[in-house]
Amino acid sequence: MSQAQYESVIDVLGVSATFTHIKSGVVVAIEKVGIRTNSTNEALVNAYGVGSKTITVKASSLATTPEKFDSMVINDERMVIEAVTVVHEPGTGKVIGFRCFVKGK
Repeated sequence: MSQAQYESVIDVLGVSATFTHIKSGVVVAIEKVGIRTNSTNEALVNAYGVGSKTITVKASSLATTPEKFDSMVINDERMVIEAVTVVHEPGTGKVIGFRCFVKGK
């Protein structure tokens, strides 16, 4: 998926969020992030629990890469990030986003 396609999907389907970097205390309002509940992916449910979520963020929305224990507030729900993977554009290798995994119950 190209960077333009990746960002347009988030723009169309995303919701607003607030990101807090735990080490520096910096709070950033993000216009759109993608959020998905991991109820059908058995590997993610086994790793992060029932009700775990994947939050997809455009790289241009954040100045730094999210880390474990950073948090996001989406729809008045505060979620602590458990793990992060970097999303690269195929072909160029350019960083276009981040996938943040949040534990469920």
